[in-house]
Amino acid sequence: SASALQLRYGGGELEFELPQNIKWQVLHKNLPFLYGPEDQAIDDGVYSLVRQLASRVAKDAKLLLVVPDHTRRCRLEIILPKLTNELEQKFNAQIEILIANGSHVLQPEPVVRDLVGEAIYEKYPVQQHDCYDEKALHDFGETSAGTPVRLNSKIKEADFIITIGGVLYHYFA
Repeated sequence: SASALQLRYGGGELEFELPQNIKWQVLHKNLPFLYGPEDQAIDDGVYSLVRQLASRVAKDAKLLLVVPDHTRRCRLEIILPKLTNELEQKFNAQIEILIANGSHVLQPEPVVRDLVGEAIYEKYPVQQHDCYDEKALHDFGETSAGTPVRLNSKIKEADFIITIGGVLYHYFA
């Protein structure tokens, strides 16, 4: 347990006070994988998510799974088959997948197929977000600072949105 965290930054160090209402633990790089086998960790995560959604998602709902693009790989080829199977069984969901490219260029079909896995690519509609395609964007208004909020139209069409991604360091950070 710690009350402050020191991080190297540039040639020095930054210190952050940690909230006391959270139990903090420092993980050293030589610790074994905390959850045991990878498959078990993924299964646990999928089942936990589906349990949490039980009171929020209606039967036959249109679900949009928003997944990272090829620059933020997070084992979608393993996660998506398990997740989509559970979502279909529990909610009889209509599932679509949107790849969150941000402002990255669109990828060729083989890259997208590899990213989500062959079976998922063949079974569900998979679309890449294109921030330059005006017809694919919906105006959701403005923030309190007057910044326009324009998101992919698939967001508006879905009954429920699930985002999937890894927790990764950004290479510029």
